[in-house]
Amino acid sequence: MNQPTTKKFLKTVRPRETKEYRVEVRHKVRGCRTKLGVAAFMWSCFKINEEVDSLPYRFTNAELIRQFNVEYKGSPKTITTLKEKKPSINDYRHRYNRGTLCSWGDAPYLSFRWNKLNTLYLPVDLRTGTKAMSFGTLYKHWQRYHKLNGLSETFDEVLIRLVKILTNQSSTTIIVGQVIDGDTFFKIWDNFLSQEGVKTC
Repeated sequence: MNQPTTKKFLKTVRPRETKEYRVEVRHKVRGCRTKLGVAAFMWSCFKINEEVDSLPYRFTNAELIRQFNVEYKGSPKTITTLKEKKPSINDYRHRYNRGTLCSWGDAPYLSFRWNKLNTLYLPVDLRTGTKAMSFGTLYKHWQRYHKLNGLSETFDEVLIRLVKILTNQSSTTIIVGQVIDGDTFFKIWDNFLSQEGVKTC
C-alpha cells in the first residue's frame, strides 16, 4: 500500500479538538493501613528513617520486612515476592536512592541500611548488615548515588544528619558545636566506633 499524502491523510482522518480524559492512576495493591502502593510505602519508610533523628527504633531490613508483611497482609502474592527477594529490601533502597522508586521523585535524603550493633543503630554494610560503615565506605555510598542521579544532599549534610541521629541515642558526645565537616567527622568517626566496640567495613 502506498503512503498517503499529508493532505489526503488529514482529509480522511479530520482531527478535531477533544477534551482530555481524566485518568485516575490506581495501584494494583494498596496497604491496609496507609492505603499506599508498595513503592510509595517503601519510599516513605526510607525517607522517614533518615529524616527523623529521634526515632526510638530504626527501620532495619528486618523491621521493613515485618512492616511490609503487616501492610500487605491482604495480598499474599505481594508478600511472597519480598520473601523471594524479587525485589529485595536493598533493591528497593537502591531504586529510592536513584530516584526511580516511585513518581514522588528524587530521594531527599541518602538512605542507609541501619542495624543495631551492640546498643546503637548504625549505618551498616548493605550485604550482611553486621559491620558499621567506616568513613571511607560512607563516602563511597554517597558518591555512588551522587554520580548516578546528582543526589542533592551534599556529603557534609549527610554527615551532619548522621551525627544528629547518633547523638540522640548515645551517651557519648561525638560533636562539639553546631557545625561539622568531612575532615572533622573523619577524625572522630573511627575513634567513636572503636569506643563502642563495633566492627567496621
